[in-house]
Amino acid sequence: MLGAYNPKQSSVSIQAERVKHWLGVGAQVSDTVYNILIDQKVVEGKKRNALPKKRPIVKETDQKENVAIPTPVVKEKPTEEASASTASAEGASDTETKE
Repeated sequence: MLGAYNPKQSSVSIQAERVKHWLGVGAQVSDTVYNILIDQKVVEGKKRNALPKKRPIVKETDQKENVAIPTPVVKEKPTEEASASTASAEGASDTETKE
């Protein structure tokens, strides 16, 4: 154990010499731990961006009701039954003459 961090009390305790030793032999730390080490002046450098900035999700809203309108994700293809019923309605006179 090289240190402890208590965010509720904002307390940090680090064994700086041991941290420097492990970093010197190739240990890797997370971005958050690296930023804490910089704050405590254990290592020098710029802070790393721990989380990339996310773009807010913008939903289209209906102005009258102020209700979100879902956007279609997948376009439905006409089924064979739908196309067959359309074709039979269009060619109904042809079918009657053939029978």
